[in-house]
Amino acid sequence: MPLIAGAARFAPKKGLTLGLGAGALGAGGEGQGPTYDPDATALFARFATQPDATRKQLISDRFVAGKAKSFWSKLDALWVHAAHAPEAGRLNWLGDIYNCIPVNNPAFTTDRGYMGDGSTSYLNTGFNPFVETAAKYSRLSGTLGVRSNTNNSSGGSLAGFHDGGKGTTINPRDAGNSVTFRVNQASASFTAGNGTSVGMFCASRNGATDAVVARDGVVIQRTAIAAEAAVANGTFRLGAITNASMRACQFAMGWIGAGFTDQEITDFYNWFEPYRSAVGVV
Repeated sequence: MPLIAGAARFAPKKGLTLGLGAGALGAGGEGQGPTYDPDATALFARFATQPDATRKQLISDRFVAGKAKSFWSKLDALWVHAAHAPEAGRLNWLGDIYNCIPVNNPAFTTDRGYMGDGSTSYLNTGFNPFVETAAKYSRLSGTLGVRSNTNNSSGGSLAGFHDGGKGTTINPRDAGNSVTFRVNQASASFTAGNGTSVGMFCASRNGATDAVVARDGVVIQRTAIAAEAAVANGTFRLGAITNASMRACQFAMGWIGAGFTDQEITDFYNWFEPYRSAVGVV
């Protein structure tokens, strides 16, 4: 049973704690409020609908754990769509920038995330690497990731942007049962057979001729296809990559940043697992 599965389940029996870890009680113990990571506290202040203390501690613990890993400083944006409220599922955890904008009402499900309809609806991240000169994501060092909750096959991609000639995209399972991806490149790369589109998919580039795609923290394909001379000029999307390429897969989280190493891809997957398990994403 997930840790977070409805308010009625949050109240512990008298004399018990929820096992929320260090910081759940203030320095003085019982009677003082919880102590949260300062960046988590800043995120809570941006929530229009406040989560309960259990979820706040869960989020705070993810901030603390993330900051201890090298991937954290590479992130431009991190969205946890499997949230307690629709607006919370669109906010960039790292700051009040690149907050997702819903286009044509993608469906939100509490603790699961957002889902486009495969034809018109998606989330616009507001992140355009062509104009974001201070971004960590760049032509030769870029990462795009998404956690898909739905198993289906389609020619439509789930995340990224494509300008008709080049782009950065992830299709977790195409009609031929392969993962297709590109990172600042024209031609897509294909994996061997992939029987499910459920999981965390990460496409990352580290250099002119080194790009990979991973599923659930494990690299499944590496390509030497060269990066294009410039990044595509357009905002990254979740649930689509263009108005003609969309995907009806529910997604629980997504991120953009500088290129991840293979180890950082694994570390990021392991970082999200406690949250995924707690809210019940499968």
